[in-house]
Amino acid sequence: MIPFFQAEKALTKGKNWFDMKAPEMTEETKNDLLVLQYRNALDPKRFYKAPDLKTVPKYFQVRMIPNRTLDAGLVCNSRSKV
Repeated sequence: MIPFFQAEKALTKGKNWFDMKAPEMTEETKNDLLVLQYRNALDPKRFYKAPDLKTVPKYFQVRMIPNRTLDAGLVCNSRSKV
């Protein structure tokens, strides 16, 4: 029988990764990962590095960045200067 702390440790990435747990794979998560994988097809004029992953990673996190109107002007101005 495996002790409890070893079984729990197997479910996370480890202490160096702040015990990140594997997320639940839902249809929405699968679709998000597919969009990221094929984002070159969405905008062919924009350059993206080739995806280096052949399979879906076991441990990952998804973050949504809210689009606020105050920040949108700042982002556009900083990009236009480049």
